[in-house]
Amino acid sequence: MKITKDLFLFLILISISLLKLCLGEINLSLSELILLLQQEATSGISQIVFEIRLPRMLAVILTGSCLGISGLYFQSVLKNPLAEPFTMGFSGAAALGITSAISLGFTDAFWGPSLVGLIACLFVVFLTLKTRKLFSLQGHLSLILMGLAIGFFCSSIVILVQSLLNPNELFQSFQWLVGSFDSFRNSYWPLLLIPLGFSYVFHKMHASHLDKLLLGSVTAKSLNVPLQKIERNTLFLGALVCGFSVYVSGIIAFVGLAAPHMTKQYYKVNLHNQLYWRVILMGAIVLSAADLLSVILSNNQSIPTGGIVSLIGAPFLILLLMRKR
Repeated sequence: MKITKDLFLFLILISISLLKLCLGEINLSLSELILLLQQEATSGISQIVFEIRLPRMLAVILTGSCLGISGLYFQSVLKNPLAEPFTMGFSGAAALGITSAISLGFTDAFWGPSLVGLIACLFVVFLTLKTRKLFSLQGHLSLILMGLAIGFFCSSIVILVQSLLNPNELFQSFQWLVGSFDSFRNSYWPLLLIPLGFSYVFHKMHASHLDKLLLGSVTAKSLNVPLQKIERNTLFLGALVCGFSVYVSGIIAFVGLAAPHMTKQYYKVNLHNQLYWRVILMGAIVLSAADLLSVILSNNQSIPTGGIVSLIGAPFLILLLMRKR
């Protein structure tokens, strides 16, 4: 039986996921895990697997999938290989929303900081589009520069707000912003189906248009590609992905940057109909591998997955810059 590239990546994801179900404070062998999955056990070990490890695994897979596919569309629409939702000011806005909510006492798990972070992401889209229209700014570079400016501005305010928090509030802020799956919020993983569903709708609406963009903006315009509509929808998709991923895991960068490039290099394709499900799979693998490494390295201490991703992503970014020089 010949193993295709798709099947190979799928087997990698399955292997990583099984390892994550087996590893932790209490390690299980693969045979023990399979036996546990086949029976409806109520032991402490089964509760750990089904109530902690399984939701975490699903949260990681869906978060990586959402970040990967949104990164693909940001890079395609903005014509920038370094574009992703978290470089467009969304991460800074989410951080500011979360920190502000904590400072004001909105600490409810579901409706508190996470909801304010999502609203902040959507507000950035509104602010970006209004500013662009008000000053008649044109081109993709204007969107990227506005995103960077908004991100730096929000991050600066976050530092000022954090300096006013008491130790308990500061720790809560750190837990939300660090990018970790060691949290009760893993049980919110079904919420990630919302931005993933929006990404599918976006794909059905604009995949053929984005393929025409590969010919250049001038040619795409002559082929009646609605560039402004695509840009607006891309920004809203990025805000949804960023906001809902913050709901579950906090801020995790670089996945949206790395997954599209890795997929294109692996498959040697550029058409979006051929990339959609493959980028979703690659994003899930990248974040799952980082989370597995986080579990392995954790020794009675929680190492945030966001930190692992950044350690992997920074060298990748340098390598990408060297190849694009």
